[in-house]
Amino acid sequence: MVCLSGFAHLKNKDREVTEFEISFEFNSSHFLNDSIVNKLLIQNTQSLPWKSLDSLDLNMLESLIEKNPFIQNAEIFNYPQGIVGVRIQERKPVLRILGDANYYIDQFANKVPLSKRYSPNVPVFMGTLNEAHKKEVLSILKVIKQDSFLETELAAIFIKNNSYYLELRSFDFEIEIGRLNDFSAKLNKLKIFCAYQQNNESEKQYKHISLKFKNQIVGS
Repeated sequence: MVCLSGFAHLKNKDREVTEFEISFEFNSSHFLNDSIVNKLLIQNTQSLPWKSLDSLDLNMLESLIEKNPFIQNAEIFNYPQGIVGVRIQERKPVLRILGDANYYIDQFANKVPLSKRYSPNVPVFMGTLNEAHKKEVLSILKVIKQDSFLETELAAIFIKNNSYYLELRSFDFEIEIGRLNDFSAKLNKLKIFCAYQQNNESEKQYKHISLKFKNQIVGS
């Protein structure tokens, strides 16, 4: 709970804003904290055309707060005694872009800037992620998220010669996926190959494997 001081101008005849009660969805906050949200609220309430607490447009205030690139959703409501409740849901990055620009995206393809407060452990996309590829890359992540092994292992995604490639955390070889047709079947082949490599560490260590050919794994 954040107390406001110096807010005599935020009042009407009967009530004044005495506190912002700030909470985070799922009790989870990484990029933001109460102090940062409090500053956003102060800045935006001062910019609104309102004359009293009861005339404060909460929907407009929510929209203004949601312009912050770290905020996915904001819910603002009045409590008795002039307390304003604020519930914040942060954006959750699923991928970091390492290219001409350096930023995250969430599951809805919204950009999330880097932060000194928090660096999420997410896979990286190496290169410039254009709009044409963004939907495909998010579909890759969605499918991989359904498999706990691959979700833990996925380190990087990149595109080379119009083919998608993956890199894993525990294996040194790069994985050529090709296009995304039969993607689930390709991932099953990848899991079989990883299990084989783990059980036969003394055999040849590959630098590159290709899964783009049906019913084949080509290694070199």
